Amino acid sequence: MTRARFCRSFAIVSLSACLSGCVSGLLPEPAPAKTVYRLSDAIKGQAVAASSSAIVMRVDRPTVPRSLVGSNIAVSLGDNRILSASGAVWSEKIPDLIQGSIMDIFSARPEIVGVLPVSGARTELRLHIHVRNFEAQYDRGEGSAPLAVVRYSATLANASDRDLIGTYDIRKTQRAASNRIGEIVRAHDLANAAAINDIADWIARSHAKSAPS
Repeated sequence: MTRARFCRSFAIVSLSACLSGCVSGLLPEPAPAKTVYRLSDAIKGQAVAASSSAIVMRVDRPTVPRSLVGSNIAVSLGDNRILSASGAVWSEKIPDLIQGSIMDIFSARPEIVGVLPVSGARTELRLHIHVRNFEAQYDRGEGSAPLAVVRYSATLANASDRDLIGTYDIRKTQRAASNRIGEIVRAHDLANAAAINDIADWIARSHAKSAPS
């Protein structure tokens, strides 16, 4: 190996080690091996029977920013950088994860029946959610317990003619108990469930106003 090639190789190795050391200090303490997490801890109770006057609603697959397309658990330092927590991933891609949690939470509410687009079922309303935030923010500095931030923009429309009924923007936060992956996931659970339940309340109010007298 020539001296020039050796120097270039050493520089690449040194830079990689530096970047690895810099990034590791920004992320939560990793699990011993890669662990798969799902949203479930904050969903209490079992599915309930729908009431005879329940709203039947199509739940579209949420849209997300490019940084949230995959299954990585996103963390942020509040400087517009989105990083991925090491050693852990969500059980599904984030849009599918949130869509599934919407269905689960709606199933525990007798006034709303959620159905997936693939079911082919006829519905009264259509719900679309754009995910603006779904990450843990280190707002108190590196190594501290981060804040799970969930922000959704919901659009409600008639399923038949797609006439807009209303829009609703909701932001929920939950402080993790510690800087550990399991606690960060639980904070996401709580913030996500609170946001979706608020959206469900808004849907019920909006439908009541738009229903013919």
